[in-house]
Amino acid sequence: MGLLSALFEKRAVFTDYVYMDALAKQRGWTAWTRRALEEGRRPLLLYHFPRSLEPLRRALDEVDVAVEILTDLSALGDGDVGRRAARVLSSGLIPERRLGSHAGRRAPPALVQTPVDVLLIERYPIPARDQRVLALRGWLGAGARFIAFSAFDDPLFERVGAERLQAMIRGLGLEPDEPLTHRMISRAIEGAQAKVARRARSDHGAEDAAGWWARNAPR
Repeated sequence: MGLLSALFEKRAVFTDYVYMDALAKQRGWTAWTRRALEEGRRPLLLYHFPRSLEPLRRALDEVDVAVEILTDLSALGDGDVGRRAARVLSSGLIPERRLGSHAGRRAPPALVQTPVDVLLIERYPIPARDQRVLALRGWLGAGARFIAFSAFDDPLFERVGAERLQAMIRGLGLEPDEPLTHRMISRAIEGAQAKVARRARSDHGAEDAAGWWARNAPR
């Protein structure tokens, strides 16, 4: 199964934006963060690998944007993501008096005062960790938007043979910071993740994506 297979699988959860390289991707989610703030929305940035935190903070500092960052998802279980996000966002977003009555339980229905953009700055190699983000839907309500950012030089794309697609896109003359986004792209990414999940021998934690591949799915 290649990157553009599985086009008729289940409806994609995330709106994916795929950039030519990692730097363009960083500029992409930084710009989206600023746009969300300008629209009166509240951005919540999520990441999977510990080494992603420092460049994430540095990029936001450079553009003087202060937003909430949900500390890396690798340490969280399926039931923890919503509660952790609720604590991160509780100031002015989720009424604390109501949040307290739900602590340790399943997510309450839509305790939201401000629309939220959940920005996943990196896709995980297998789908299970990305699916944990869905725990946020119960906390944030129907107005929340779920955006995922990827680049063609991410290890996931390199492993599923995206070189031909990348070359084709370069031939279209797209601007370096112009992303690809389409429902079929999201479905294809999820199909690629499913393929990796079937082949990976484990899902041990790692400091970054390259470390995950070396530890769990070596060539």
